[in-house]
Amino acid sequence: MARRRTLRLKTREQRELEYYRDHDGRPYVRERCSAVLKVAAGEAPHAVARQGVLKPRDPDTLYGWVTAYEEEGVAGLVAHQQGGTVGGYFEECEAVQEELLETLRAGPGEAARREVAVTKTGPAPSRWTLRTIRASVDWLTDYTVSGVGHGERT
Repeated sequence: MARRRTLRLKTREQRELEYYRDHDGRPYVRERCSAVLKVAAGEAPHAVARQGVLKPRDPDTLYGWVTAYEEEGVAGLVAHQQGGTVGGYFEECEAVQEELLETLRAGPGEAARREVAVTKTGPAPSRWTLRTIRASVDWLTDYTVSGVGHGERT
């Protein structure tokens, strides 16, 4: 059986977290500090993630907050804003990023022309649009046109 993740705080560390939880102007900082304090008080991280924060979170998100706090203190909770894990999405997906950048550098091609050309033999478009990006990148074909701009699938 895996051991529960715990956190021990010195009095100074607890007071600092409490100050940020109660006074910081950024809601995400207050939420993270509150969650770390609950883990330090002995609550199960999984339970805190599901029921002890503003809205239910993936337990991995909460573990990431605890790790960020252990490594960097409150600065770690402040510095890594919403939108992904510590380190960022593309650090884990460099190949996807490079493929996308390579496609965009090459400019709209045959797939984009098929998507937007007035006639079958019409010229390829001269600039990128959300439609031509969706047509040119295989893993974006499941996205709506507006979803390409916002990162949302259908």
